[in-house]
Amino acid sequence: MKNKWSNAEQSVFIGRLNSLVQKGYSLDEAIRFLSLQAAQKRRGDYHFCLMELKRGTPFHQVLQQLHFHRDAVTYLFFAEQHGDLAFSLNESSQLLSRKHEQFIKITRMMRYPILLIFIMMGVLYVVQHIIAPQFLSVYQSMNMKPSPLNTVLLASFQFLAAASFAFPVLFLLAGSFYFLSYRRKPPAQQMNMLMSIPLVKEWVKLFNSYYISLQLSNLLKAGLSYYECLVTFREQSLYPFFSEEANTMINRLKKGDRFEELFAQPHYDPQLAEIAAYGQRNGMLHREFYTYSQYTLQRLEEKLSSAAAFIQPAVFTSVGLIVLLVYLSMILPMYQMIDQI
Repeated sequence: MKNKWSNAEQSVFIGRLNSLVQKGYSLDEAIRFLSLQAAQKRRGDYHFCLMELKRGTPFHQVLQQLHFHRDAVTYLFFAEQHGDLAFSLNESSQLLSRKHEQFIKITRMMRYPILLIFIMMGVLYVVQHIIAPQFLSVYQSMNMKPSPLNTVLLASFQFLAAASFAFPVLFLLAGSFYFLSYRRKPPAQQMNMLMSIPLVKEWVKLFNSYYISLQLSNLLKAGLSYYECLVTFREQSLYPFFSEEANTMINRLKKGDRFEELFAQPHYDPQLAEIAAYGQRNGMLHREFYTYSQYTLQRLEEKLSSAAAFIQPAVFTSVGLIVLLVYLSMILPMYQMIDQI
């Protein structure tokens, strides 16, 4: 267990497990079969899985100890509640595969812009500490004053250089706030903080709606009542917010609130309550929840792609403007000196 599994490796492992389980293999038989083909560095993990399963450890806890992705682990936790292991293995594999594909896509899109940013930080440093002082010394030796435009350009470089080197400080402060303050707050307060961030709250609402609708769909399909579904949510510990949320929903049900009213909350997509009401009317709530969860997942992926597509041209535009400023900062002082001669 010394080598962390990448998302791609986790996806392949769970996908192969799903294929073998669908062919009639038991879980331990499937893991034993896959261990025969595993790389040497992974065989210890396969042996660990088999030993823990023999001790009666739930499969989701085994994967949690192997540091598998939290989403995949929660899928398997709910699979143990509704009994459809093959379906949950398939969903987990697809989710991890999508996450890996999105990571690769975004990495490829951002690789060149990030390289340009570091190059431009170096250029700004050279302009501020080498080129600008040289021109200023020439101005002084020729008893000239920089033109207003040159003064603005030099000041802009000082500002850009300070801003570029402030990013690591801001990143450090954000990390300190996350580990020292945010993580120590109760889940409900964490959610309220996320919902107060304009650009983040839409992502949070979609993820919350996707996650709860998908898991409720599987539990309802297995024949559990609304109350039993929420009790299952309350028992899971990987997403503490949903554990507290389920407890709140149970109390509201006891007070007489309708099931669809439970989702009329600011941290859910407004469509979720409508889907819940519609599914209850036609008696196919599990189907409506599942279909809605897949559409919501597509919306999340589209938002991620749109954000990445916006960031890349924004970086290119910023770099282009900085290059133009560098060019002007070198050319304009030369023209001014020529005019003074």
